[in-house]
Amino acid sequence: MRLWFNCVLAITISLVPAIITLNAHLSSIPIWLTLIIFSYLLLRVVTTRPYDYLYSAFLCFMYVFMILAPLLQMESGGFPWVDFYTTDTVQLSWWVTATALACFELGYIALRAGMHSAPRPSYFAGLVLSPGGGQVLFLAAMGLCLLGLVHTGVDKLFLPRNDEARLVSGKIGVQPPPLYTIINALTRVPPVFIMQLFILDFFSRINRYPERPWMTANSYYMVIVGLTVAIINNPISAPRFWVGAIALCGLLLVLHCQRKVSSMSWFSLNLFILVLAFPIADMFRNSLDFNPEELQAGPTRNLVYSPDFDAFQQQMNVIVVTDKIGFQQGKQIASSILFFVPRKIWPQKGEPTGMMVANELGYFFNNLSSPLMSEFFIDGGIYAVIAGMFAVGMLYRYLSMNLLISNPVFVCFYCFFTAYQFYLLRGALMTVTNFLLVGLVACFTIYGFRRRLFINMPAPNSRGDTLMAN
Repeated sequence: MRLWFNCVLAITISLVPAIITLNAHLSSIPIWLTLIIFSYLLLRVVTTRPYDYLYSAFLCFMYVFMILAPLLQMESGGFPWVDFYTTDTVQLSWWVTATALACFELGYIALRAGMHSAPRPSYFAGLVLSPGGGQVLFLAAMGLCLLGLVHTGVDKLFLPRNDEARLVSGKIGVQPPPLYTIINALTRVPPVFIMQLFILDFFSRINRYPERPWMTANSYYMVIVGLTVAIINNPISAPRFWVGAIALCGLLLVLHCQRKVSSMSWFSLNLFILVLAFPIADMFRNSLDFNPEELQAGPTRNLVYSPDFDAFQQQMNVIVVTDKIGFQQGKQIASSILFFVPRKIWPQKGEPTGMMVANELGYFFNNLSSPLMSEFFIDGGIYAVIAGMFAVGMLYRYLSMNLLISNPVFVCFYCFFTAYQFYLLRGALMTVTNFLLVGLVACFTIYGFRRRLFINMPAPNSRGDTLMAN
């Protein structure tokens, strides 16, 4: 019964953009090809990938930002940023979207050789943080938070984001110094990762020994670290995507521990958040004053007019800029990965793609997004999109098949990446890779010390000493 309900839901969701396309008389081959590919992939989520949360979240991003929003914008006759585009530019942008979806799926299934379909994740009961391990992680989280407060100042903690940008860089849209970027990432990311480990430890103890007291020292550490993370990453001074990623990764972790979520349920929840909650979360960007009228715009109007949903237009802008200045031959991707290298050492280091495109086109505001497909396109055209999205599909398949049924450290990283990918996919890549790379470093650092941090809690009524984690 649940399978049939999810199938009907998937078909209904897929029909919405098709109805918009027919209503707007958009007789375009790449648009219909995009809709067909997406509908097929969403049905695959329901029928063969019922617990692949990473994949379903990727499809949700593509649906909202690269399909639903641009179709509504084309139907209304304009885009969030006022500009003019030729028919060829619009069509090529849809071809990029269709190619990205198809190549992502091809890369995903290419890694299936020798691998079974994604099973329902098994919960690794018994693997918990040791008392000493919990204490070490607690001190590390609090120490990093304190480092950030000392470096950036407590006075910036509840400043609107644009005011903080002016204080740090002197101007909105200008990249902050590398040292500030690194410390900011260290302050925000590892404590969130450690908080997830405490949450997982809490539920592991409950699932393993529901009859025993579960309020251990690690449980108190979880509460303290959670409150500190909420203060440091409050929605006033922290980017919406990052605040949302923290909430979503925590929620996914809890639902996973309770075994109460499917891929389609996760898709639907993310769809609700992106369409309804995401625009509201930006109310404190410029000021602490709350304007109730901002909540009355409605989801359709936000999808059409809000710059939050400018990803497709930014993809067209990238096409326009590449026609003007040519491809970057990999410089943008390399600069994003090596974000920590100072420009004094690397004078030719690129700017964030959204910023570069906005400057080339004369936009008055240059802190703009740049979807992942655009990052590939500006470096090498449609061939780079094919290769890049194929590689991303393989990566997603590998993560889905190996992390969620692995040890606690990788489970936490899986949940983190599943939530953070919205930030990554929307871009610009150079502005978001710092958090991801710091998250990877935190993950592998903790994993490297896993034998000192984790223990295997024996099963009920078992005999023998507690064994160290493998």
